[in-house]
Amino acid sequence: SLLIAFTSSLPLISPSSPSILTAYTSLTNAFWPGPLTIILPSSPLIPPVITANTGTVAVRMPLHSGARRVIEECGVPLAMPSANLFGHVSPTKKEHVMTDFPLGLAIVEDVGG
Repeated sequence: SLLIAFTSSLPLISPSSPSILTAYTSLTNAFWPGPLTIILPSSPLIPPVITANTGTVAVRMPLHSGARRVIEECGVPLAMPSANLFGHVSPTKKEHVMTDFPLGLAIVEDVGG
């Protein structure tokens, strides 16, 4: 399945097509950081495992400043899944994650919303 590439700043992910760049800039200025996910054409720099061989990449800038700092320190967008099992509702609390994974996880960080 398609993973979301989380970014900390606009320069880390920028479409190369001028026609897409205009819409991308308008959307990111209005809604980022925040929960908006934008689907863009992939680039050769993005591994096919991230795009599920679709030729597109899903991009989001998290609202939480701590998450953006981690991404910024890495210097590249981070691709990761949601903390829920396939077909389950995306969690909104740490307890939801723990219920989906009763055998436990190494780290579950609740950064609030």
